[in-house]
Amino acid sequence: MTEVVSSHSMLTAYTALAVRCWEDPDARRRFSESPREALAAYGWEVSPEISVRIEFVAPVGSRQLSREQIVAHWRHALETGELMIKIAAEPPQVESAVSGAAYTPPSVYPT
Repeated sequence: MTEVVSSHSMLTAYTALAVRCWEDPDARRRFSESPREALAAYGWEVSPEISVRIEFVAPVGSRQLSREQIVAHWRHALETGELMIKIAAEPPQVESAVSGAAYTPPSVYPT
């Protein structure tokens, strides 16, 4: 079976779906009940021979699924016919990486 969407398209759809689920509990419920339709609504068409499930998981510590892991799940589904979409139950916490140093914007921006 060949990959029907690019990794970029799949990650874009995955991210949009996850954000929608975090923002709207009703959407989360509907997507859990009809995962194939949920993915299609975000541009991620899954062939009929692949079974699809969406699972909401608690992140372990601060660790989230990496892009590589998400793509690996998709490739595994293409080989096995079973796609398990894992979405963090809550949005990830974002910590600032900015130190106490002052930020100096560039004097010239590229055109």
